[in-house]
Amino acid sequence: MQLLWLSLFGYVLLALESPLFEQMGIPLYTPDLAIPLLLIAARKLEDFSFLFYAAILGLFIDGMTPLQPLGLNMERVIIVAYAVRPLLTALPVRGFLGYVGVGIILSIFSDLVLLVLLKLLVAGPVQYGLIFERMIPYAILTGATVPLVEALANWIWARGRPTKDTMFHQ
Repeated sequence: MQLLWLSLFGYVLLALESPLFEQMGIPLYTPDLAIPLLLIAARKLEDFSFLFYAAILGLFIDGMTPLQPLGLNMERVIIVAYAVRPLLTALPVRGFLGYVGVGIILSIFSDLVLLVLLKLLVAGPVQYGLIFERMIPYAILTGATVPLVEALANWIWARGRPTKDTMFHQ
């Protein structure tokens, strides 16, 4: 049930992200919502379910970015997912700044993985300078969204939990 809830939550956030930032006129600096969603899922799901969720999340991102090779974001998100749990166990993440710092580190790692995958998989011209140019502002923006997305997820999770008064409580 948690996997279904997280998948639906991730899909809705990703579906709202692209048009919202396009309307605001800043499409290059949209935060990578895969990072906070992976951090939330790392604490709620077991190992196999977590990697399956990373594949689902990458598939959603691939579906919403039509000009990239199919499967590129899925591979990137799965590779980043392999780094999330060791990073969370190695670093004591507490409070707002801890989550922002982990979000920044994972965003930079995600961009570096994207660079390597683009070099390996894309035969045509790629604007590597654009990726390097936006890496730090993009990482800071992504890091700042980690506590916000987590607070939203916790708020929705607390509201959606069944209580003993409901007929569907088991």
